[in-house]
Amino acid sequence: MTKITNIVGIPKKTVIKMLQLLRQVCTNDLARNPVAIGGGGANFVVQIDESQFHHRQRGGRGRRAQAPVWVFGLADTQYTPAKGYMEIVNRRNRPTLTAVINRVLNPNSVIHSDEWRAYNRLRNFVPNCIQHDTVNHTYNFVVDPLTGAHTQ
Repeated sequence: MTKITNIVGIPKKTVIKMLQLLRQVCTNDLARNPVAIGGGGANFVVQIDESQFHHRQRGGRGRRAQAPVWVFGLADTQYTPAKGYMEIVNRRNRPTLTAVINRVLNPNSVIHSDEWRAYNRLRNFVPNCIQHDTVNHTYNFVVDPLTGAHTQ
């Protein structure tokens, strides 16, 4: 915020109000235009995966360490660059992840994932998924040679 104040040359209170307004505009736009990923049939793939983010304090200086945060993401590969959606999730279980998928996945979508147990029988829990291919990272880290499925 100080950087904005210095660059633009306006008071800090004004910057705070402008940023609040910008956040509200973005929130309203997302409410009116929900994110939609996938669709288009077998030639277009949505890749899904979860990642953990964690800040560690190094050398006893800097910010305090924070609790790890799990982020679940979907990437639609029919666009260049790919179109994506990410959401912070409290749990990585099937109900949590399928709720996110069902909210943003368009009908007629193909999903590629790893073999995390929450993704088992994914088509039974995600009506918009017409095909689900997996990669077993124990044998094929990036691409499954039999199905061509990949999560990278």
